[in-house]
Amino acid sequence: MFKSQILVIAGDGFLARNMRDALHRRAIEFKWTSRVPAGRLAALEFTLAGPENLTEIDALIARVRPRCIVNFMALGVANRADEDRSDLVNVTFPLALARAAEAAGVQRLIHFGSCAEYGPIEGPAQETDPLRPTDVYGASKARGSDALLAQSFEELEACIVRLYPIFGPYEQPGKLFPALIKALIDEQAVELGAPDKVRDYSFAPNVAEALIDFALQQSLKLPPVINFGSGESLTLADWGQKFVDAFEVPDLEKLLLWGRRPPALHDPQIMVPDLTKMAQYLPDQVMLSPDSMRRTVDFWRENRGRDV
Repeated sequence: MFKSQILVIAGDGFLARNMRDALHRRAIEFKWTSRVPAGRLAALEFTLAGPENLTEIDALIARVRPRCIVNFMALGVANRADEDRSDLVNVTFPLALARAAEAAGVQRLIHFGSCAEYGPIEGPAQETDPLRPTDVYGASKARGSDALLAQSFEELEACIVRLYPIFGPYEQPGKLFPALIKALIDEQAVELGAPDKVRDYSFAPNVAEALIDFALQQSLKLPPVINFGSGESLTLADWGQKFVDAFEVPDLEKLLLWGRRPPALHDPQIMVPDLTKMAQYLPDQVMLSPDSMRRTVDFWRENRGRDV
């Protein structure tokens, strides 16, 4: 019945590219779609320019005939004036995709939500906690989650994965670890944000492996929502220190200028997950391996100057 194991939607993103590498390594049959620039969302075989084009998803799924669809497609916007555009991608699209998947007999849909949906929470966020997002992107993703959870499916197992911060190969500038790597490789000072924010980081290749195992395992029905994280929650300054300690480069710590970048609006002080449910589905999965930072730096050293 199934022609491919996995169809990856928006397969040119940071985590999606790590997943694509993992699928190649494991010789798992898959297809993927990609995103094009200039604000238009596209797949290899269809273009989404507005709600009137959503019916073309049916033809794509019929051609690929996947067991599981993994939807990475998301759109972050900075202000409420762009909410309609954001909701097209984060709310309308995943719901249409789920309905098309159900109609085509797809077994599973994994849709990527965001830890930003939870908003400020003092301790580890549980999947059942009320959603109180404080920024436009988190609110849009939360509306997408609500729409999927409100939909009733006969056979399709639809699951929202709320992913906590990750680092690794293919990550683009603007985040903590690309800045740390720049300081190490270029021997240049980098301006960083508040050092006391608490975050749970995972290594993207490990998350990709976990996602494949989660998607294709047949022993348990997928839950409606699940958090993905490493279980290692540290302040950003402590993450920076772990990076410094991993390379033992003299004076590297002096190149990390904490508190120089203005804080992001509505950025919670603490963003850490409760991983009880993840432990049930992936009891042996390690999301942060000891060589994660070194492997990330090796990737960027090997690809320095290349468009990756």
